Amino acid sequence: MIRLNGLIALLLASICILSIESAAAAKSAPPAKTAFFVSEECEKRVPSSFNAAQKKQLCTFDGTDKSSGTIGPAICASVAKQVLGGNVKFDTVLQLCQGASSAAPVQCYDKLEPAGNQLRTKYGIELCAKSDSTLPGECFADLNGFSGTANRLKPEQMLSFCKSLEDRAPLLCLQAVQDTKMLTVPQAFDVCKEVVGSGEDSSSPHNLAVATCLREMQTQIKPSFGVTAMDVLKFCAESNPNEFLDTLPEGEEADGSTDSLTGTSPPAQCFTESAHIKAAASTEGAVSEHSVTAPLLSPKQRLSLCSNAHTALGPINCTISAMFRGPGKPGAAGTNTGLKPAEVVELCQGALNAGPAMCFVESRNLGTNVERSHLCNGANSAGPAQCYRRSASTFRNDVGNRSLLCISATSEDPALCANSAPHYLSLSEKVDLCSNTPSSHAQDSVRCLTAVEAASKQFRNAPKKALGYFLDSLWDARDRKSRELLIHMCSFSGSQDPIASAECFRAAPNALEHDDAARMCTDIPSTEVIQHMQLCHRILPKDWGSEEASVLCESTTSREQVEAALRCAVEASTRMTFPKLTKLHAAQLCAYETAKSPVMACLKEVNRGVSASSNSAYLLTPETVVHVCSLGGSGENVNTKTHSPTHTPSSHTHTNTHIAVTNTNPGACLVKLATYSASKLIFDATVPQNICAHAEY
Repeated sequence: MIRLNGLIALLLASICILSIESAAAAKSAPPAKTAFFVSEECEKRVPSSFNAAQKKQLCTFDGTDKSSGTIGPAICASVAKQVLGGNVKFDTVLQLCQGASSAAPVQCYDKLEPAGNQLRTKYGIELCAKSDSTLPGECFADLNGFSGTANRLKPEQMLSFCKSLEDRAPLLCLQAVQDTKMLTVPQAFDVCKEVVGSGEDSSSPHNLAVATCLREMQTQIKPSFGVTAMDVLKFCAESNPNEFLDTLPEGEEADGSTDSLTGTSPPAQCFTESAHIKAAASTEGAVSEHSVTAPLLSPKQRLSLCSNAHTALGPINCTISAMFRGPGKPGAAGTNTGLKPAEVVELCQGALNAGPAMCFVESRNLGTNVERSHLCNGANSAGPAQCYRRSASTFRNDVGNRSLLCISATSEDPALCANSAPHYLSLSEKVDLCSNTPSSHAQDSVRCLTAVEAASKQFRNAPKKALGYFLDSLWDARDRKSRELLIHMCSFSGSQDPIASAECFRAAPNALEHDDAARMCTDIPSTEVIQHMQLCHRILPKDWGSEEASVLCESTTSREQVEAALRCAVEASTRMTFPKLTKLHAAQLCAYETAKSPVMACLKEVNRGVSASSNSAYLLTPETVVHVCSLGGSGENVNTKTHSPTHTPSSHTHTNTHIAVTNTNPGACLVKLATYSASKLIFDATVPQNICAHAEY
């Protein structure tokens, strides 16, 4: 027994030693190495003044996907020699250009010249390496050039600010602060850096919204009345960049500089006009210009009312409607809503018209003032209140889903839809099905869902359970996904005509995948297109898959267009040598082809005039050619539905001043671009898209 115990102890000790050694070995094991590869095409295009070792360094990419390697570093190095001079150090070129997709890092670095050599040398690499635009360099130089000691920022602040820019709006905000002298630049720094603009580095007028507001509001800064410069800055920083475009004079485009601010700011206009709301209203319900009573709202309340206003008069008209009993009763005792001015501000903030006030009046006895205000804020009519009232029997105490259903309603119809929706749908699914139901169409979505219940089981790979079952009994993720697609197809959120979508789904070829059929039939314009879609599927070659077929056939509008799309797609996928297109590419390209064949004409021009060995053929990817040539049929890019994997161009728009393309055919335009030397194409694949996409056929 003693010997046995000894053996067991020895065995346990051995196991412990082995475990410790294994753990130590694991800790000392070297980390996995990063895979690197060299782009030979890139090496060929690096200027000859660099030696072989330097070329290899420049064109080395990390990662396992060799398709990620481009000749971008070669382009970048070529431009570095031209822009920074022949004596530029290789280390500088390497740090700027290795891994670059274009010459943008070098051009960004060059923009720092006004800031001085010392700052450029110290911060230029960190600021510009891997940049896809010149914006960081321009930003740093501009901030460094601000006048006055009080407006100076620390270099580290400028570096972090400029590296994080997605558009020019934050920079224009700081420039407006400096110009108006309402605050120092450091005081405004934290607010301006959060400003939202166009999301692209181009000179978009969207980026001017905040700067315009600041210039118009600078005279409204009156600390004695409770409006400080910081209040105005925060107020303007909330400006919606999309609304500024509506205020530009027709036919006029802003160039992105603060000297071209010819538009007006809706929030600033609203603030100015709201000072005229007095304690009395005219017989038309408008502001009484002759009233001698004090303003109804304090300056602080006016700032809240007009914050992020979409229109100048919307919040004002809502306030008047909420505060006064109506036409012919100026100054009557009590108010139309029973709300105090501060509560009216909450209700009417951002209003487009008097809709929130009308909704609030209609919502009596439907909750607390806070709940009613939340329901009606942003309403265009009394619709949300009418919907909320009629939805009580279905949603009972579920205030959340009930509000989601009705918060943007224009009538009671969303509630009527939910009340008659199939019993097996959950409350959240009833919201998905019935939200956005327009007036007089309460039953359309329900009829659609009922009509497709049996048909949904006929398609290839049809879900075992999609409709007819309670959600909790659906364990399969595919069943749940198919159910979501059908509900979306039958809702007015997904389709402009759910009845047409149902007929499309029932008539779709059973050879389609179930989910592809649902996506294809979502948002078709009318029942007239169904027969054309059927024809398209019937004569399409059998080797086309379900996804490609649904992408190609979903937008056909006539027999003539069906035949044109099919001819285009088959030829594009089988006979074109450059670029080589998959069937899915061909479907995306040809979905909107017409009898005059503009899409195919563009593609043939590219195929005839460009070869893989052309100078800049690498830029003409299948996605780029599809994006440019597909515009010929529709006037807009094709297949934007969720199931169509289309190319999404970079959000950055660049102006390439080195190239002037005057061809009127997009295909000829692409061919012309492919003949330029790589060093002239200083940006990435978005260049041919931006230059050629709108060339005339």
